[in-house]
Amino acid sequence: MKRKISLFAVFVLLLGLFAAPAAAAAGPVVSLRVEGMDKTLYYNSTLAVKDTASATLRGVLDSYNDLAGVPVMTVSAGGNARVTAVADLKENSRGSDAWMILLNGESVSEGLDTTMVKAGDEIVVYYGDPSRIQYPEIDLRRMLSDGVVKFTSRDLTQGNTEGSALPQVPVAGATVVWDSMEYQTDASGEIIIDSTGAGIPHTVSIERYDESGLPTVLRFAPGYSVKCYDDVTQGNWFYDAVTFVSDKQMMKGVTEASFAPGAPVDKAMFITVLGRMEGADVDQAAQTGFADVVSDGWSAGYIKWALGNGLAAGNGDGTFGQYQVISREQLAVLLYRFAGLLGYDTDVDGKDLSAFADGGAVTAYAVPAMTWAVANGLVTGAPGRLDPQGQATRAQAAVLLQRFITEFMP
Repeated sequence: MKRKISLFAVFVLLLGLFAAPAAAAAGPVVSLRVEGMDKTLYYNSTLAVKDTASATLRGVLDSYNDLAGVPVMTVSAGGNARVTAVADLKENSRGSDAWMILLNGESVSEGLDTTMVKAGDEIVVYYGDPSRIQYPEIDLRRMLSDGVVKFTSRDLTQGNTEGSALPQVPVAGATVVWDSMEYQTDASGEIIIDSTGAGIPHTVSIERYDESGLPTVLRFAPGYSVKCYDDVTQGNWFYDAVTFVSDKQMMKGVTEASFAPGAPVDKAMFITVLGRMEGADVDQAAQTGFADVVSDGWSAGYIKWALGNGLAAGNGDGTFGQYQVISREQLAVLLYRFAGLLGYDTDVDGKDLSAFADGGAVTAYAVPAMTWAVANGLVTGAPGRLDPQGQATRAQAAVLLQRFITEFMP
């Protein structure tokens, strides 16, 4: 018996020695672009790094060299490793020019062996004179005009010296490729682009070359997003709603940079939004019969439309309150009446506001509207409370409008 066990143990040991080693974990998939002079592309595609242990810039370049049919990339050895040639284009061929690397749009300043990469990274190996290249910042901002984005590029190299107060200068006359569409920057370093929505990543590159074919402006990077507004950022509870109403041109910012989410909503503003949603054909010079409604060029015609369709009424003292700040329950009333105007079901039979501690504080005329808004998920309230007389904010109006469109007008 002992002899049989010993032979079996030897067999298992030998099997382990000759068994194939476990496969290394697959490395990340990155995007690699290798560009020489005169926009010559040696390579421009995704690339799988050999394994996770090789998830460095050197690992990316080694994986590139392992591909069949690509021009050979020569990489020096040692701690200060760099790309010295691709095919027959060597560094210093034209003077002080060299092969350089951008990682996600930023110049690589550390070693190839210590700079880690991850899935989705964008790597550009390009040829140029580092002393002559501008690396611009890119700013994509929604403009107040409908459906338009302003692209602004400024040269970061002019003001990035520590302690320097040099102004950042525009990058003019550069080629911008925005989601495969090509534009030229003007003297201010700007282009105007049709918007496809804030928060959506866009592929943007900016480049300019001199007469010898060397780049003087270069930046390649994915994932640029149109800024919704400076005061509306991802993570805000109202971010999606503000983006939604802005994209649909239902609400605009108070300036190009600011939406003012915490600012109050007035009657003129919300009535105008509803009128635009309905496609009302209005005369902004129309007379409303209220002395305090002035012809402001944007709301007077919609106020007359709202009065004629029973959405709004005066204050009972002969005034309308064109720019009067409205409450949360008044916001619900206007939307409730608008839903009725469009023919949607506003029945609230069998429903009430008893689930809210302050449900009884809703003004009598607003009870059906608030009940309808709660029943349809348009108003959810703070924990256990509706705050019906609380001042309605622009952020709350945006959320209410997004929920209404999604629920009733998908």
